[in-house]
Amino acid sequence: MRCAWEICYFSGELCTLPNTSKLIAGGIKNGTQQTMDNIQASLAKHSLTMNDLVKCTVMLADIKDWPAFNEVYTGYFAKNFPAHRAFATNGLALSTRVELECIGVLSR
Repeated sequence: MRCAWEICYFSGELCTLPNTSKLIAGGIKNGTQQTMDNIQASLAKHSLTMNDLVKCTVMLADIKDWPAFNEVYTGYFAKNFPAHRAFATNGLALSTRVELECIGVLSR
């Protein structure tokens, strides 16, 4: 994550277990939950919350995973959802099924 001009950029967020490069076991729902937990933990380190996110780009190994991904993703937001879009790709880092890139805005 990098913060500049009160904008925070999160790139390449994966479903890795904390402090490792090991992917969490399970399908897209488990992977999405771990990825979102990782983003939430990164935000917290900078006194931010999920509500500070304004845009997320979702990369999926299979676009058919979109409904299951979105079911988990939407549960992380109490109110205004950040704008988000998704696309399928042919190969993600560490052969994961989901990767997120997000932009957050400091609201101070």
